[in-house]
Amino acid sequence: MKQKVKVQQLNKNAGFSLLELLIAVTILAIITIPMLHMFVTSARINGKSRITLRATVLAQDIVEGLKAYHIDEIQDQFNGVEDFEMLNTSVIAGDCTYKEDVKREIDENGPDPDDSSKAKPGKYYFVLKNAKLENSRFDVLISVDATGYVEGTTPTKHNSFLNTSDVAKVTSTEKNSGYTQKKQWIDSMHEEILKEIQDPNNLGIPKTAQDFNIVGLSYKRTINIKLYDDGTFTDDEGNTITKTNATIYYMYEFSYGGKSYTYSYPSAGDPNPCGNFEGNNFYLFYYPLYGAESDKIVFECKQSKALNLYIAKQVDETMSDSELNAAENAYKAVVNIEDPSKDHFTIRTNLGTNIVNDTFLESIHGNAKVPGQVTYQQNGATMVNKLDIFDLGGIRDKEHGADGDNDAITEFIYDIIVEVYEQGAADTGFPADMRKVTFDGTKNH
Repeated sequence: MKQKVKVQQLNKNAGFSLLELLIAVTILAIITIPMLHMFVTSARINGKSRITLRATVLAQDIVEGLKAYHIDEIQDQFNGVEDFEMLNTSVIAGDCTYKEDVKREIDENGPDPDDSSKAKPGKYYFVLKNAKLENSRFDVLISVDATGYVEGTTPTKHNSFLNTSDVAKVTSTEKNSGYTQKKQWIDSMHEEILKEIQDPNNLGIPKTAQDFNIVGLSYKRTINIKLYDDGTFTDDEGNTITKTNATIYYMYEFSYGGKSYTYSYPSAGDPNPCGNFEGNNFYLFYYPLYGAESDKIVFECKQSKALNLYIAKQVDETMSDSELNAAENAYKAVVNIEDPSKDHFTIRTNLGTNIVNDTFLESIHGNAKVPGQVTYQQNGATMVNKLDIFDLGGIRDKEHGADGDNDAITEFIYDIIVEVYEQGAADTGFPADMRKVTFDGTKNH
C-alpha cells in the first residue's frame, strides 16, 4: 500500500511534454504574428496620416497666403522683386526655393504678343521646392486661374462671368483730397449773379427772372482748378511725401441783347483754396450748369506727381426725374487738362452717363449713356481716344479714351488649386503618383 501512494505523488509533479510545449508556442505565434502585423500597419498608416495632415495644412496656409495679395504682388514675390511674405518664414525655412513657372504659363496661355518671354494673362503657375512643415518636406505646384470666369472659355467652368463683366475697381478715398460744391452755396452765388445781370448797367435782363432760363440769354461757365506742389513732409516710415495744394476759381460769361458780362468768383481773381492733400487722388463733386452753352472744367496741373482726377456730377434733388433726364441729354461739358504729359494723370468720371435714377430710365426705355455730352482736351486741343479715361467704377471709357491693357480680362476672381507633392516631384514634372493632397479655393481682386 505504501508503494502505490508514492507513485500517485510522483505523477502529480510531472512536467509538460515536448509536444505540449510545441503546441503552446504554435498557438502563441498564431495569435502574436497578426497582432504584430496590425501594430506595424497601424504605425505605417499613422505615419502616412501625419504626412497627409502636414501636406493639407501646408496647402491651406498657401491658399490663405494667396488670398492676401493681388496677383501682381504674388508674381513679384515669386520672382524676387519683393520679399517673400506669402508664407510664414518657419514654413519655408532652410533650402526652400520659389519661382513663377513662366514656361508652364506660356504652354497654357500662349506667349505675350509684346514680349515672347512672358505669357498672356489669365492663368498663372508657381512652384515651391522643399517647403518644410514640421519634419516633412514637400514640393508644391500652385495654379491661379482667372479664365474659368470668362464667357466663351472652352471649357467653361462657371456660369458667373465676372471677369468679362463691368465689375467696379474701387480705389480708396483720401481725406482732404477734393472739392465738393454745396447746393446751397451754388444757389446763393447764382442769386448774386442774377442780381448783377438784372442791373441795367450790365445786361438788364427782366427783373422777374428767377433763374438763367431767359429767352435771348446765353451763358457758359468755367471751373478752374489749379494743382501745385506745396512742400514735403516725412511719414512714420521715413519716406518723403510731397503735398499737393488745390485752388478753385469760377468764371461765368453772359451775353444778352448785344451786351456781354463776366462774373468771377472770387471777384478779385484769386483762387479759392481747397486745401492740400498727400495722396494721388483729387475729387471734384459739382452740380452741372444745365442750359449753358458749355460747362468747362479746367485742371491746371503744376504738381510733380501723377494724379487720378475724379469728376463727379451731383444730382439736383430739386429737379423731377423728367426734368433731370431732359437736362442731362442737353448738357454739354468740356474737360481740359493743362499738363504737358498725358501720362501725368488719369480721369475718372460719370460724364457721358445720365445720372437720372435707373428706374425712371427703364420706364422710358432711356439710354444710360449720353453721346456727345463731354469733350476732352489736353492743353486746349481736343483729344479723341488718346487719354486714360475711366468711369467712376474704374471701367475704361472706350468711347472717349485710349485703349489699355485692362481692356482684356478684368481678372476680378480666380480659381486656386494647390497640389502638394513628395519632395523631388518638381524635378520630375510633378508626376501624379507623387501627389499627396490637392486643395482648391477662390480668391478675388
